[in-house]
Amino acid sequence: MCYPPQKAFGAIANYWSEGLTGDSEAQAYLIDSQEDFVAFRDRVTNGSEPHSKYYKQIIDISITGGWTPIANNSSRPFRGHYNGNGKKITNSAPKNQKNSLFNYIDVQDGIYAIKNLSVDYTVPLYDESNTNFSSTLVTFLINGTIDNIRVNSSVSRWGGYGDPAAGGIVAVVYAGGVVKNCVFNGSVWAGRYDGGNARAGGIAGRLEGGTIENCLVSSDIWTNNNTGTRNAGGVVGEVIGKTSKVVNCAFKGNVYSNQYAGGIAGYVDGGTVLSSYVLDGSNIESNIVAGGIAGYLGSEGVISADKIVMTSNVRAKGDAVGGIVGLLASGKVMYNWAYTVIATEAPYNAQFAGPIVGKIQPGSKVPPIKYTVKYNRYKAGMIPTETYEGTVDTYEGSDTDKEHDPENLTATEMNPIDPNA
Repeated sequence: MCYPPQKAFGAIANYWSEGLTGDSEAQAYLIDSQEDFVAFRDRVTNGSEPHSKYYKQIIDISITGGWTPIANNSSRPFRGHYNGNGKKITNSAPKNQKNSLFNYIDVQDGIYAIKNLSVDYTVPLYDESNTNFSSTLVTFLINGTIDNIRVNSSVSRWGGYGDPAAGGIVAVVYAGGVVKNCVFNGSVWAGRYDGGNARAGGIAGRLEGGTIENCLVSSDIWTNNNTGTRNAGGVVGEVIGKTSKVVNCAFKGNVYSNQYAGGIAGYVDGGTVLSSYVLDGSNIESNIVAGGIAGYLGSEGVISADKIVMTSNVRAKGDAVGGIVGLLASGKVMYNWAYTVIATEAPYNAQFAGPIVGKIQPGSKVPPIKYTVKYNRYKAGMIPTETYEGTVDTYEGSDTDKEHDPENLTATEMNPIDPNA
């Protein structure tokens, strides 16, 4: 395909007047300069750009000055389709970048929102009282699909008020959002000095009804609050709602949290984590609760690795540490293979430790909260000592799923099985 001549730096940005309509992939507007990209940002943000237009980036773009996100107003989200076309966006002045490339995305026509883009874009430590969300690409994914994105970035969010969330690619993914086939390499940090709920994840800080699938993260993830809840996960910090799904994702790196740390998700409350695993050499650490896949599982959530071997080092100083889940409040932990080193020597001598689940603590809801832990396998000798009274490792079950009332539960430890045998 022959593209129009590229505009020289400083030329008037007029991608919309180059003879293309933007009404289809074949007629996509061509973004071929920094000026075009800035003009695209301004037109979307001020509402002058028609909805559902198509855009194709045909050169690498470097942002040289401060950046205000595209669609920075919630009443004017981006509703079009941006094809990065295998090109890259970088920022050469990261100290001036206060947030993501896009702020609000709401694409409801079933077509992609952003695809085929590489981003090298740092979001440095930023403290502002009226915004608590940071990411590289998108702050709020309300509806739409983000597909085949490669990100090298460092994201930090320090919030003075509210509940800060930082994600390597998206800060918050809502029920209509899908993030798939993406890779993040870098670091993510979220914290707050006066309480609140800090969330940090390699793909997203918070998943609230949406889907993350086929994603890979190589990163350091951590949260740090003086008080409040802190959730750090290799892929997502916090998973909320029964429609939330994390599917076929992998993590390699280090996760640290003051409260809940998980190799895939720090805190899972009602969602599902399927066929996802942590690669060898990773470290999952918490001052209170750590799990190889999830730190916390509640509200009838599901953790099932589909017999994929999970390998990592998991350790906690406070309450509980588990090869798959640290603290189970309710839900199902099934078909997981743990091949994990769990530290039990001081200072990482959590009160409860188990090769599958560290601790089951159902709570006091009526009717009683029910949960299932079965068909799990783990490597013999994962825990070097046998001093943990009350530890729940795993439960045997019949071929048909059976939920257990915690008041009448009889625990039977499953024989350890080496997954390499």
